[in-house]
Amino acid sequence: MADAIQLSGVTRAFQDHIVIRDISFTVEENSVVGLIGGNGSGKTTLLELMTGVLSPTLGSVKVRLSGTDLRSVYSNRHEAKKYFGFSLQSPSFYPTLTVAENIEYFASLHGMDDTSTEAYRAELLNRLELKGTLQTAAHRLSGGMKKRLDIACATVHQPRYIFLDEPASDLDPELRSTVWNVISWFAENGATVVFSTHYVQDLQVFTDRVGILEDGQLRRMQSPRDLEAMADSTVKVQLTVSGDAEFVRSAISERWRVVNKNKRIVVETDDTVELMKVLRDSNALNHIESIDTRSEGLDSLIYE
Repeated sequence: MADAIQLSGVTRAFQDHIVIRDISFTVEENSVVGLIGGNGSGKTTLLELMTGVLSPTLGSVKVRLSGTDLRSVYSNRHEAKKYFGFSLQSPSFYPTLTVAENIEYFASLHGMDDTSTEAYRAELLNRLELKGTLQTAAHRLSGGMKKRLDIACATVHQPRYIFLDEPASDLDPELRSTVWNVISWFAENGATVVFSTHYVQDLQVFTDRVGILEDGQLRRMQSPRDLEAMADSTVKVQLTVSGDAEFVRSAISERWRVVNKNKRIVVETDDTVELMKVLRDSNALNHIESIDTRSEGLDSLIYE
């Protein structure tokens, strides 16, 4: 597929503080790219540069609008609005308007009449699970509904490019799944999607590439599968002890680093099968109430 977005040596400074430093990558048409990183890593600033909200101090951000040429986003930001949908972390809808009124207003900004977008809008609201709230004032919605309404307002004109800043923040796992499914639906309908998130493990399901940001620099931009292969295979195993905690600790401490937390013992291992064998052979399992495991996975690449 052809490149739809191209970043070349993008740097952004605010006075003497560099927030984005020498970032270069491309985004293919009809693909989904996730940007991940800790707080202050530059995710929001990078999205604002990609949408023309900010201009680069150095370098360029180019996008394919009409025709075949890639053109500067910032220099053509007024034209780009026709092709872009951008949802920020803070809502941009009007709190005193109902859900339906907000949708109609944002559609009208892009010259979309009811008949030309009726089917798309109905499907969008259905997928975002907002159809039952159309006559509700926006300020009365729950936090999760407000987030989904903002996505609907940003994408009601069926944009070619969709940029979402933390679209699943503060949502429970079920609602996060709803948002991820909607992003996949956008791509299935021809959109190119770039979004930021801190829910690392979710990215492996539906993104084409993942960019890891740290201190304003792009450390990696690869497929989820390639990143997973690079990730730390260490698993944290938490043992909740119902019997003799010292007996359990002694059984495993010669082989693994162990952290005691009262009746909880945390072990880091890359071989859970061997750990279970040692616990069983030493009869330490008789002193354990429950065992929980957590893979570090992609987290190890972000927070290492």
